[in-house]
This record gives sequence, C-alpha cells and structure tokens, in this order.
Amino acid sequence: MTTEYAPPASTFFPQPRLARGATARAPRVADPNASTIMATACHEIRTPVAALHATVEVLSDHATLSPADIGELVGRLQRSLTWLESMVENLTTSAMAETGDMPLLLRAVSAVECIEAAVMVIEPLVVRRGQRIDLIEPADDVVIHGDSGKITQVLINLLMNACSYSPDGSVIEISVGAREEDVEVRVTDSGPGVASGEHLHIFNRYSRGRAGAGRAAGLGLGLHIVKELIELQGGSVGVERAPEGGASFWFTLQRAPGGSQAAAGHDGVTSKGRAAA
Repeated sequence: MTTEYAPPASTFFPQPRLARGATARAPRVADPNASTIMATACHEIRTPVAALHATVEVLSDHATLSPADIGELVGRLQRSLTWLESMVENLTTSAMAETGDMPLLLRAVSAVECIEAAVMVIEPLVVRRGQRIDLIEPADDVVIHGDSGKITQVLINLLMNACSYSPDGSVIEISVGAREEDVEVRVTDSGPGVASGEHLHIFNRYSRGRAGAGRAAGLGLGLHIVKELIELQGGSVGVERAPEGGASFWFTLQRAPGGSQAAAGHDGVTSKGRAAA
C-alpha cells in the first residue's frame, strides 16, 4: 500500500526576507543540456588522459625500446596533448565569450604565419592519418588586421575539424585570398560535407552535423568558437559544399593597411602540391 503525503492547505512556508533595498534575484534556470555536456566533456578528456597514461607506462621501460619505438610513443604523447590543449582552450574561450570578457590584441598579422602556427599544433594528428595539408597563397604574404592568437585558434579548430572528418590519406586544402578591403581564408576537406539545411546551424554551440555522425567525437564547440572569435574581430564565417565533395569552411577579416609584404620561404606550410604535414 502506497501512502501519498501532501501538506495541509493551512501549511505555511515563509519566504526568506530580503534586506532593505535589496532586490530579489531571478531564479536560476537549469540548462537542460548541462548533464549531457558535462558527461561528454568528461568522456572526451578521459580518452587522451588514458592514452597519456598508457604511453608513459610504456616509455618507463625505455631501456628495451628502439629509437623508432620511442619516436612513435613521443608522437602519441604529442597527439594526446594537442587534443587536451584544444579542448581546454575551447572551453575557456566559450566561458569568456559568455561573460563578454574576451581581450583582443588587434594589429597587423601575417596570414601565413598564423597558418604555420596552426599546422604545427595539429601536425601529429595529420601525420598519424597519412593526410596532407596544401596551401594556396598569393605571391605576396597577406596581412590581416586581427589578433594573431585568436586567428591561430580559429585555424586550429578548422583544421582539426577537417582532419577528423576527412578519410586517411586525404588532402586538406587551405587557401588565402586577398581582396580590396578584406582577406578570405578557406579550409576545404574531403569529408562528407554539411547536410542541406544545416549550414545556418552548424556554427551553433554544441551543434554536430548529421552527415559526419560517428566519424569524430567532440563537444560541438569548435565551429562555434570559430564564429565567436571571427565576429569578435569584425569578420564573418560561412561554409559551402566543396566542388569535389566535402566541406569548405571560410572566414573573412579586414585587410591591414598596406595589405601585403614580400613573401619569404615559409617552412612547415607549403604551396599546393607539396606536403605540409
């Protein structure tokens, strides 16, 4: 037998009194996705941490390892750290964007130098999958008016997205186009592309494209961070279907006064047809 209890109608629950002059706070509304987001974050962090533990355990017996084995294990450490650093950076940026506390250091920035810095970060992931990054760039290095750190973070997110959704052995293409007043940077992959109807929502927080479901894990923050950081600098973002399939994500930023400088040799990121990673 189940007994249900309800307080009698005369029961009185006094409300806490407010200090004179104080105003009542609006009730906090729970985020219905909070538990799912937290669970996903914990899962995502657990994976690279487990890989780090396993790799360090093997490296502790270094006396029996060949130089080639040690090199492979160090590369595994780099990939795990890259994944962790990217996730922490995105979570931090997302929190700062919510509070409006996002400092910017706007100055003349080399587009190619930002690309080089981003490629260096994700290179272990690209090499592991036998992929290649090609850069199509103008004869002169294009100079952007923006925050170099934020632009590099944008490129890391776009390149990690391309790496995750493209098949092994494929080519990821980066193109830089200078126009009269702005600069367009485009990252094109060989993945499944963005499904029709998702182009307007793919940059939303925690959004994941249906076409790539199951191909890559993640919180769905990367592309949202891209949009936040670019718009914060006065630019715009978008995505199109690539002519040969896949997705082509692009962003534009204001061109710096002067706009270009003589191109020098750029190690690490090369022109189309030669492997960058």
